[in-house]
Amino acid sequence: FYCGRTEGVDWSPMGKPEADLCSAPLKSAYEPGGICAIGNKQLLLNFVHRGPSQWGSDPTTINVPSVDCLMGIGNCDLYYCQHCAGHCTAD
Repeated sequence: FYCGRTEGVDWSPMGKPEADLCSAPLKSAYEPGGICAIGNKQLLLNFVHRGPSQWGSDPTTINVPSVDCLMGIGNCDLYYCQHCAGHCTAD
């Protein structure tokens, strides 16, 4: 769920991934329209209301941008998802 992979993943609770780390251009997390470009206030609200404390009951919420963006590692997440086997495709 973390990377927003759609192949073989049931996104029923959310309908679709909130953040598509699999097809976002590398180094675009903080650019306008990027996965982290929603403002620090919204990122903090995501962390509090849809962050780690909800991951156990709804694992799809791990895909909601929050703490990684606040820590400044959003671009690292893009690289990780797109270069580590099995995160964006079933391969």
